[in-house]
Amino acid sequence: MNYLLAVDYWFPDFPGGAARVAWDMVRLMRDRGHSVTVLCVAWGRGTDKPRVTEEDGIRIVRCEKPELSAWNPSRLEQSIEAAAATARERLADVDWDLVHIHSHITGAGVLRALGKPRRVVMTLHSPIVLEQKVNWVHEGLLGQVKLLLGTGSLRRLESGLLTASDDIHTLSQFTRDRVQEAYGLGDKVTVVPYWKRPDFKRTLSKKQARAELGWPESTPIFFTIRQLRERYGLGSAIDAIAPYARDGRCRFYIGGEGPLRETLADQIRQLGLESSVELTGRLSDEALIQAYQAADVFVLPTLALECFGLISIEAMAFGCPVFASDSSAIPETLRPFRPDLLFPAGDTEALRGRIGDYLEGRLELPTPDDVVDYIDSNYSQEVIVPRLMALLERDAG
Repeated sequence: MNYLLAVDYWFPDFPGGAARVAWDMVRLMRDRGHSVTVLCVAWGRGTDKPRVTEEDGIRIVRCEKPELSAWNPSRLEQSIEAAAATARERLADVDWDLVHIHSHITGAGVLRALGKPRRVVMTLHSPIVLEQKVNWVHEGLLGQVKLLLGTGSLRRLESGLLTASDDIHTLSQFTRDRVQEAYGLGDKVTVVPYWKRPDFKRTLSKKQARAELGWPESTPIFFTIRQLRERYGLGSAIDAIAPYARDGRCRFYIGGEGPLRETLADQIRQLGLESSVELTGRLSDEALIQAYQAADVFVLPTLALECFGLISIEAMAFGCPVFASDSSAIPETLRPFRPDLLFPAGDTEALRGRIGDYLEGRLELPTPDDVVDYIDSNYSQEVIVPRLMALLERDAG
Protein backbone atom coordinates (compact mmCIF):
# COMPACT_ATOMS: atom_id res chain seq x y z
CA MET A 1 0.00 0.00 0.00
CA ASN A 2 1.21 3.53 -0.83
CA TYR A 3 0.73 5.32 2.47
CA LEU A 4 1.12 9.09 2.89
CA LEU A 5 1.04 10.68 6.33
CA ALA A 6 0.54 14.45 6.59
CA VAL A 7 1.69 16.09 9.82
CA ASP A 8 3.03 19.50 10.82
CA TYR A 9 5.67 18.25 13.24
CA TRP A 10 8.00 15.36 12.37
CA PHE A 11 8.99 14.08 15.79
CA PRO A 12 12.76 13.71 15.22
CA ASP A 13 12.83 17.36 14.06
CA PHE A 14 10.48 18.88 16.62
CA PRO A 15 9.29 16.62 19.47
CA GLY A 16 5.76 16.79 20.88
CA GLY A 17 2.93 14.53 21.97
CA ALA A 18 0.87 14.43 18.75
CA ALA A 19 4.08 14.26 16.70
CA ARG A 20 5.17 11.21 18.65
CA VAL A 21 1.89 9.43 17.97
CA ALA A 22 2.22 10.15 14.24
CA TRP A 23 5.87 9.03 14.29
CA ASP A 24 5.01 5.74 15.97
CA MET A 25 2.15 5.10 13.55
CA VAL A 26 4.26 5.72 10.46
CA ARG A 27 7.01 3.41 11.72
CA LEU A 28 4.40 0.77 12.41
CA MET A 29 3.11 1.02 8.84
CA ARG A 30 6.68 0.77 7.54
CA ASP A 31 7.29 -2.35 9.61
CA ARG A 32 4.13 -3.89 8.16
CA GLY A 33 5.59 -3.62 4.68
CA HIS A 34 3.83 -0.55 3.30
CA SER A 35 5.56 2.07 1.16
CA VAL A 36 5.59 5.05 3.51
CA THR A 37 6.01 8.79 2.85
CA VAL A 38 5.63 11.68 5.29
CA LEU A 39 4.84 15.29 4.38
CA CYS A 40 5.76 17.66 7.21
CA VAL A 41 6.81 21.24 7.82
CA ALA A 42 10.52 22.07 8.14
CA TRP A 43 10.65 22.85 11.87
CA GLY A 44 13.51 22.72 14.33
CA ARG A 45 16.30 20.39 13.25
CA GLY A 46 14.45 19.77 9.99
CA THR A 47 15.20 23.29 8.73
CA ASP A 48 18.81 22.28 8.04
CA LYS A 49 17.96 19.11 6.12
CA PRO A 50 17.33 18.59 2.38
CA ARG A 51 13.68 18.89 1.47
CA VAL A 52 13.48 15.20 0.56
CA THR A 53 15.29 12.60 2.63
CA GLU A 54 15.15 8.87 3.32
CA GLU A 55 15.23 8.12 7.04
CA ASP A 56 15.03 4.55 8.33
CA GLY A 57 13.07 3.35 5.33
CA ILE A 58 10.65 6.31 5.40
CA ARG A 59 10.59 9.02 2.72
CA ILE A 60 10.38 12.44 4.38
CA VAL A 61 9.24 15.44 2.34
CA ARG A 62 9.58 18.78 4.13
CA CYS A 63 7.75 21.92 3.04
CA GLU A 64 8.84 25.46 3.80
CA LYS A 65 7.20 27.26 6.70
CA PRO A 66 6.02 30.73 5.59
CA GLU A 67 7.63 33.46 7.68
CA LEU A 68 4.59 35.56 8.49
CA SER A 69 3.57 37.78 11.39
CA ALA A 70 0.99 36.44 13.82
CA TRP A 71 -1.11 39.46 12.81
CA ASN A 72 -1.10 38.55 9.12
CA PRO A 73 -4.68 37.66 8.10
CA SER A 74 -3.43 35.45 5.24
CA ARG A 75 -1.22 33.32 7.50
CA LEU A 76 -3.53 30.30 7.49
CA GLU A 77 -4.12 30.37 3.74
CA GLN A 78 -0.43 30.84 2.91
CA SER A 79 0.56 27.98 5.21
CA ILE A 80 -1.93 25.64 3.52
CA GLU A 81 -0.75 26.71 0.07
CA ALA A 82 2.91 26.14 1.03
CA ALA A 83 2.05 22.53 1.92
CA ALA A 84 -0.01 22.20 -1.27
CA ALA A 85 2.84 23.50 -3.46
CA THR A 86 5.24 20.95 -2.03
CA ALA A 87 2.67 18.17 -2.43
CA ARG A 88 2.12 19.11 -6.09
CA GLU A 89 5.85 19.09 -6.77
CA ARG A 90 6.88 16.04 -4.78
CA LEU A 91 3.86 13.78 -4.29
CA ALA A 92 1.53 14.06 -7.29
CA ASP A 93 3.24 11.25 -9.24
CA VAL A 94 2.09 8.52 -6.81
CA ASP A 95 -1.29 6.80 -6.69
CA TRP A 96 -1.88 7.01 -2.95
CA ASP A 97 -3.92 4.20 -1.42
CA LEU A 98 -4.24 5.96 1.93
CA VAL A 99 -3.68 9.56 2.97
CA HIS A 100 -3.50 9.73 6.75
CA ILE A 101 -3.91 13.27 8.11
CA HIS A 102 -2.59 14.18 11.56
CA SER A 103 -2.46 17.98 11.24
CA HIS A 104 -5.02 20.39 9.83
CA ILE A 105 -2.83 22.72 7.78
CA THR A 106 -0.57 20.13 6.16
CA GLY A 107 -3.55 17.84 5.61
CA ALA A 108 -5.53 20.57 3.90
CA GLY A 109 -2.55 21.29 1.67
CA VAL A 110 -2.30 17.64 0.62
CA LEU A 111 -5.99 17.40 -0.28
CA ARG A 112 -5.83 20.69 -2.17
CA ALA A 113 -2.91 19.46 -4.23
CA LEU A 114 -3.85 15.83 -4.80
CA GLY A 115 -7.62 15.90 -4.91
CA LYS A 116 -9.52 12.97 -3.43
CA PRO A 117 -7.26 9.92 -3.06
CA ARG A 118 -8.63 6.40 -2.75
CA ARG A 119 -9.05 6.75 0.98
CA VAL A 120 -8.53 9.45 3.63
CA VAL A 121 -8.30 8.86 7.36
CA MET A 122 -7.92 11.78 9.74
CA THR A 123 -6.49 11.23 13.20
CA LEU A 124 -7.94 14.14 15.16
CA HIS A 125 -5.65 14.65 18.13
CA SER A 126 -7.48 17.74 19.35
CA PRO A 127 -10.32 19.79 17.79
CA ILE A 128 -8.51 22.83 16.42
CA VAL A 129 -11.33 25.29 17.10
CA LEU A 130 -11.56 24.34 20.77
CA GLU A 131 -7.80 24.20 21.18
CA GLN A 132 -7.16 27.62 19.71
CA LYS A 133 -9.98 29.18 21.70
CA VAL A 134 -8.34 27.91 24.88
CA ASN A 135 -4.91 29.16 23.77
CA TRP A 136 -6.07 32.55 22.44
CA VAL A 137 -7.84 33.52 25.65
CA HIS A 138 -4.40 33.91 27.24
CA GLU A 139 -2.79 35.94 24.41
CA GLY A 140 -4.12 39.38 25.29
CA LEU A 141 -5.16 41.73 22.48
CA LEU A 142 -3.68 39.51 19.78
CA GLY A 143 -5.67 36.59 21.16
CA GLN A 144 -8.90 38.58 21.10
CA VAL A 145 -8.31 39.52 17.46
CA LYS A 146 -7.63 35.87 16.61
CA LEU A 147 -10.83 34.81 18.37
CA LEU A 148 -12.83 37.37 16.45
CA LEU A 149 -11.33 36.81 13.02
CA GLY A 150 -9.91 33.30 13.10
CA THR A 151 -12.56 31.09 14.66
CA GLY A 152 -14.74 30.90 11.54
CA SER A 153 -11.78 30.06 9.29
CA LEU A 154 -10.63 27.29 11.59
CA ARG A 155 -14.13 25.85 11.83
CA ARG A 156 -14.42 25.75 8.03
CA LEU A 157 -10.97 24.16 7.77
CA GLU A 158 -11.74 21.47 10.32
CA SER A 159 -15.23 20.78 8.97
CA GLY A 160 -13.87 20.42 5.45
CA LEU A 161 -11.18 17.95 6.49
CA LEU A 162 -13.51 15.83 8.59
CA THR A 163 -16.15 15.80 5.87
CA ALA A 164 -13.57 14.79 3.24
CA SER A 165 -12.28 11.95 5.41
CA ASP A 166 -13.65 8.47 4.83
CA ASP A 167 -12.94 7.65 8.47
CA ILE A 168 -12.05 9.75 11.51
CA HIS A 169 -9.82 8.36 14.23
CA THR A 170 -9.69 9.80 17.75
CA LEU A 171 -7.74 8.65 20.78
CA SER A 172 -10.63 9.17 23.19
CA GLN A 173 -14.40 9.11 23.49
CA PHE A 174 -14.15 12.70 24.71
CA THR A 175 -12.81 13.83 21.33
CA ARG A 176 -15.34 11.72 19.47
CA ASP A 177 -18.12 13.47 21.41
CA ARG A 178 -16.72 16.88 20.48
CA VAL A 179 -16.78 15.90 16.79
CA GLN A 180 -20.41 14.90 17.10
CA GLU A 181 -21.37 18.10 18.95
CA ALA A 182 -19.63 20.41 16.51
CA TYR A 183 -20.15 18.70 13.16
CA GLY A 184 -22.57 15.79 13.60
CA LEU A 185 -19.99 13.35 12.24
CA GLY A 186 -19.65 11.06 15.24
CA ASP A 187 -20.79 8.04 13.24
CA LYS A 188 -17.59 8.30 11.15
CA VAL A 189 -15.36 8.14 14.25
CA THR A 190 -13.41 5.11 15.46
CA VAL A 191 -11.92 5.50 18.94
CA VAL A 192 -8.56 3.77 19.34
CA PRO A 193 -6.19 5.04 22.06
CA TYR A 194 -2.43 5.25 21.86
CA TRP A 195 -0.40 2.26 22.94
CA LYS A 196 2.44 1.77 25.37
CA ARG A 197 5.78 1.77 23.57
CA PRO A 198 7.50 -1.61 24.07
CA ASP A 199 10.78 0.07 25.04
CA PHE A 200 9.04 2.03 27.81
CA LYS A 201 9.73 -0.27 30.73
CA ARG A 202 11.74 -0.02 33.91
CA THR A 203 15.43 -0.78 33.52
CA LEU A 204 16.72 1.20 36.52
CA SER A 205 15.92 1.22 40.18
CA LYS A 206 14.57 4.47 41.55
CA LYS A 207 17.91 5.02 43.28
CA GLN A 208 19.86 4.49 40.05
CA ALA A 209 17.62 6.80 38.03
CA ARG A 210 17.93 9.56 40.62
CA ALA A 211 21.70 9.21 40.68
CA GLU A 212 21.89 9.58 36.90
CA LEU A 213 19.72 12.71 37.01
CA GLY A 214 21.40 14.18 40.08
CA TRP A 215 18.11 14.13 42.00
CA PRO A 216 18.07 13.55 45.79
CA GLU A 217 18.07 9.89 46.77
CA SER A 218 15.54 9.81 49.61
CA THR A 219 13.26 12.86 49.21
CA PRO A 220 9.78 12.17 47.77
CA ILE A 221 9.75 13.42 44.18
CA PHE A 222 6.84 14.65 42.06
CA PHE A 223 7.39 15.06 38.33
CA THR A 224 5.57 16.38 35.27
CA ILE A 225 6.43 17.23 31.69
CA ARG A 226 4.28 19.65 29.72
CA GLN A 227 4.31 22.54 27.33
CA LEU A 228 4.50 25.52 29.67
CA ARG A 229 1.07 26.93 28.81
CA GLU A 230 -1.87 28.15 30.88
CA ARG A 231 -4.22 25.29 30.08
CA TYR A 232 -1.91 22.69 31.60
CA GLY A 233 -2.43 23.96 35.16
CA LEU A 234 1.21 24.10 36.19
CA GLY A 235 0.80 27.25 38.27
CA SER A 236 -1.95 25.56 40.27
CA ALA A 237 0.27 22.50 40.78
CA ILE A 238 3.11 24.68 42.10
CA ASP A 239 0.72 26.39 44.51
CA ALA A 240 -0.60 23.01 45.64
CA ILE A 241 2.80 21.56 46.43
CA ALA A 242 4.29 24.77 47.86
CA PRO A 243 3.74 24.19 51.63
CA TYR A 244 5.35 20.76 51.48
CA ALA A 245 8.16 21.69 49.10
CA ARG A 246 9.05 24.82 51.09
CA ASP A 247 9.52 22.66 54.19
CA GLY A 248 11.83 20.31 52.32
CA ARG A 249 9.39 17.43 52.45
CA CYS A 250 9.40 16.84 48.69
CA ARG A 251 10.78 18.02 45.36
CA PHE A 252 8.85 18.93 42.19
CA TYR A 253 10.52 18.75 38.76
CA ILE A 254 8.73 20.30 35.77
CA GLY A 255 10.01 19.35 32.33
CA GLY A 256 9.26 21.20 29.10
CA GLU A 257 9.39 24.64 27.51
CA GLY A 258 6.80 27.21 26.53
CA PRO A 259 5.58 30.80 26.79
CA LEU A 260 4.77 30.51 30.51
CA ARG A 261 8.34 29.76 31.59
CA GLU A 262 9.18 33.17 33.03
CA THR A 263 5.81 33.44 34.77
CA LEU A 264 6.34 30.07 36.44
CA ALA A 265 9.93 30.97 37.35
CA ASP A 266 8.66 34.18 39.02
CA GLN A 267 6.03 32.18 40.91
CA ILE A 268 8.67 29.77 42.17
CA ARG A 269 10.85 32.66 43.39
CA GLN A 270 7.96 34.48 45.05
CA LEU A 271 6.96 31.34 46.94
CA GLY A 272 10.52 30.70 48.07
CA LEU A 273 10.72 27.37 46.27
CA GLU A 274 13.98 27.77 44.35
CA SER A 275 15.61 24.84 46.14
CA SER A 276 12.68 22.45 45.83
CA VAL A 277 10.81 23.20 42.57
CA GLU A 278 12.80 23.16 39.33
CA LEU A 279 11.96 23.96 35.72
CA THR A 280 14.23 21.49 33.94
CA GLY A 281 13.64 22.70 30.39
CA ARG A 282 13.27 20.31 27.48
CA LEU A 283 14.25 16.75 28.35
CA SER A 284 15.87 14.30 25.97
CA ASP A 285 14.21 10.92 25.53
CA GLU A 286 16.92 9.39 27.72
CA ALA A 287 16.41 11.93 30.51
CA LEU A 288 12.62 11.58 30.29
CA ILE A 289 12.86 7.81 30.71
CA GLN A 290 15.13 8.32 33.70
CA ALA A 291 12.71 10.86 35.20
CA TYR A 292 9.74 8.50 34.93
CA GLN A 293 11.78 5.90 36.80
CA ALA A 294 13.07 8.36 39.40
CA ALA A 295 9.73 9.92 40.39
CA ASP A 296 7.38 8.73 43.12
CA VAL A 297 4.33 10.39 41.53
CA PHE A 298 3.61 11.92 38.13
CA VAL A 299 1.37 15.02 38.26
CA LEU A 300 -1.06 15.83 35.43
CA PRO A 301 -2.89 19.05 36.46
CA THR A 302 -4.53 19.91 33.11
CA LEU A 303 -7.24 22.59 33.21
CA ALA A 304 -8.82 22.00 29.80
CA LEU A 305 -8.80 20.01 26.57
CA GLU A 306 -6.59 17.01 27.35
CA CYS A 307 -7.84 14.85 24.51
CA PHE A 308 -6.01 11.71 25.57
CA GLY A 309 -3.20 12.09 28.10
CA LEU A 310 -0.32 10.30 26.40
CA ILE A 311 2.12 11.16 29.15
CA SER A 312 0.02 9.42 31.80
CA ILE A 313 0.36 6.20 29.78
CA GLU A 314 4.09 6.79 29.49
CA ALA A 315 4.59 7.41 33.21
CA MET A 316 2.52 4.40 34.21
CA ALA A 317 4.43 2.17 31.78
CA PHE A 318 7.36 2.63 34.16
CA GLY A 319 5.23 1.89 37.22
CA CYS A 320 4.87 5.54 38.24
CA PRO A 321 1.38 6.36 39.61
CA VAL A 322 -0.39 9.52 38.46
CA PHE A 323 -2.22 12.29 40.32
CA ALA A 324 -4.41 13.75 37.57
CA SER A 325 -7.19 16.25 37.08
CA ASP A 326 -10.55 15.06 35.80
CA SER A 327 -10.29 17.28 32.71
CA SER A 328 -11.55 16.09 29.35
CA ALA A 329 -10.37 12.58 28.39
CA ILE A 330 -8.09 11.94 31.38
CA PRO A 331 -10.66 9.95 33.40
CA GLU A 332 -11.12 7.51 30.51
CA THR A 333 -7.62 6.23 31.18
CA LEU A 334 -7.30 6.62 34.94
CA ARG A 335 -10.74 6.21 36.52
CA PRO A 336 -10.98 2.46 35.84
CA PHE A 337 -7.69 1.97 37.73
CA ARG A 338 -7.60 4.34 40.69
CA PRO A 339 -10.39 6.94 40.70
CA ASP A 340 -9.19 8.24 44.07
CA LEU A 341 -6.06 9.64 42.39
CA LEU A 342 -8.15 12.03 40.28
CA PHE A 343 -9.01 15.55 41.48
CA PRO A 344 -11.28 18.29 40.07
CA ALA A 345 -9.53 20.32 37.37
CA GLY A 346 -8.24 23.63 38.70
CA ASP A 347 -8.89 22.69 42.35
CA THR A 348 -5.60 23.55 44.01
CA GLU A 349 -6.80 22.51 47.45
CA ALA A 350 -7.88 19.09 46.19
CA LEU A 351 -4.47 18.43 44.64
CA ARG A 352 -2.78 19.72 47.79
CA GLY A 353 -4.90 17.26 49.73
CA ARG A 354 -3.75 14.31 47.59
CA ILE A 355 -0.13 15.39 47.99
CA GLY A 356 -0.50 15.79 51.76
CA ASP A 357 -2.31 12.47 52.15
CA TYR A 358 0.51 10.71 50.32
CA LEU A 359 3.35 12.45 52.19
CA GLU A 360 1.68 11.90 55.56
CA GLY A 361 0.88 8.24 54.97
CA ARG A 362 -2.89 8.48 54.62
CA LEU A 363 -2.93 7.55 50.92
CA GLU A 364 -1.46 4.24 49.81
CA LEU A 365 -0.25 4.34 46.23
CA PRO A 366 -0.59 1.37 43.89
CA THR A 367 2.54 -0.74 43.60
CA PRO A 368 4.68 -0.29 40.49
CA ASP A 369 3.77 -3.83 39.42
CA ASP A 370 0.05 -3.06 39.70
CA VAL A 371 0.49 0.10 37.64
CA VAL A 372 2.41 -1.69 34.90
CA ASP A 373 -0.05 -4.60 34.85
CA TYR A 374 -2.95 -2.19 34.27
CA ILE A 375 -1.18 -0.50 31.36
CA ASP A 376 -0.06 -3.80 29.82
CA SER A 377 -3.59 -5.20 30.03
CA ASN A 378 -5.25 -2.17 28.43
CA TYR A 379 -2.70 -0.22 26.38
CA SER A 380 -0.03 -2.64 25.14
CA GLN A 381 0.75 -2.97 21.43
CA GLU A 382 -0.85 -6.40 21.47
CA VAL A 383 -4.14 -4.87 22.63
CA ILE A 384 -4.22 -1.62 20.65
CA VAL A 385 -2.40 -2.17 17.34
CA PRO A 386 -4.84 -4.75 15.89
CA ARG A 387 -7.67 -2.25 16.43
CA LEU A 388 -5.69 0.49 14.70
CA MET A 389 -4.69 -1.72 11.78
CA ALA A 390 -8.30 -2.77 11.28
CA LEU A 391 -8.96 0.91 10.56
CA LEU A 392 -5.85 1.87 8.57
CA GLU A 393 -5.54 -1.29 6.47
CA ARG A 394 -9.23 -1.59 5.68
CA ASP A 395 -9.71 -2.35 1.97
CA ALA A 396 -5.93 -2.61 1.46
CA GLY A 397 -4.92 -4.77 -1.43
